[in-house]
Amino acid sequence: MTKPGKDSVAASGGPPGTGVGAGDKTPADVPNAQQEKARKRRATSDGSSRAALMSTALELLERDGVLSGLNLSEVAKEVGVTPANVYHFFGSRQGLLREALRAVFRELAPTFVELGKIPWPERSQRLFRLVREEPRLRQLAILSLDGANDLVFPFLGEVRGVLERDTAEGHLAEDADAEVAHAMLLATMMGYAIFRESAATRLDMKLEELDDRAEAVLAKMARAFMPA
Repeated sequence: MTKPGKDSVAASGGPPGTGVGAGDKTPADVPNAQQEKARKRRATSDGSSRAALMSTALELLERDGVLSGLNLSEVAKEVGVTPANVYHFFGSRQGLLREALRAVFRELAPTFVELGKIPWPERSQRLFRLVREEPRLRQLAILSLDGANDLVFPFLGEVRGVLERDTAEGHLAEDADAEVAHAMLLATMMGYAIFRESAATRLDMKLEELDDRAEAVLAKMARAFMPA
């Protein structure tokens, strides 16, 4: 038999007798590659589980009502994980709900940006419709009673800029106290969204009629802050 020469060793890229070329993976590389794939699978799974837990929590609140409380075991069961996963991801029931609402605001951020381009009072009417039709914003109003005050004005900096523009362009009176006016109208919208169905029943009125009349009243309120 002919012994391999220096040229054949150089061509293989590895030491004689190993059969390892320059582009081949060593046995030590294989576990590392497998570990990296497993890590990526876990990260994907964790992200999916977090998102599923947040959306499921809000769905159960809408179904059962905020005041009935949120059963973390039921949330976990719906998603197919254990309650321990909820505490691992969010720390507590309150942490889960806060993160869920932050995710809602991230989803709705483009809508709020577009609303910011519309001058007062038209913007107030559009915001009223959004609050009325988006159940997750109604949930925010009630959850603020549970200490979620930091979520009440999630885009406060941007809102202040929009109100300053409204004042500069003459859509708001200079003495309107714009920030408080915005807060009062928003509180009115949130309260209406919470009580609208009960109000329609008590007033013996169809919900559509009540919505139309409420929007007209809100428009009058918004115009009260405009220059005379």
